[in-house]
Amino acid sequence: GGTSHRGGAASILGTILGCILLGCIKNALIVCNVSTYWMNFIYGLILLAALYIDKYRRKAMGLQ
Repeated sequence: GGTSHRGGAASILGTILGCILLGCIKNALIVCNVSTYWMNFIYGLILLAALYIDKYRRKAMGLQ
C-alpha cells in the first residue's frame, strides 16, 4: 500500500503500512547483520518492484 507515483487516489493507511513494512524489512536486515551497501541495494529493488507493480496494476485497470 502507499501513494501512487503517478498521482491519483492514495490512502494514508496504505502509506503508513508501506512505511511500517520497510521498517520491518530494515530491522530484519539489521538482525541478519547485512551490510549497509546490501541494505540500500535491497531497498532499491523493493522500490523498483513497487513501481512496476503499480504500473502494471494501473495498466490492467485501464487507468494508463
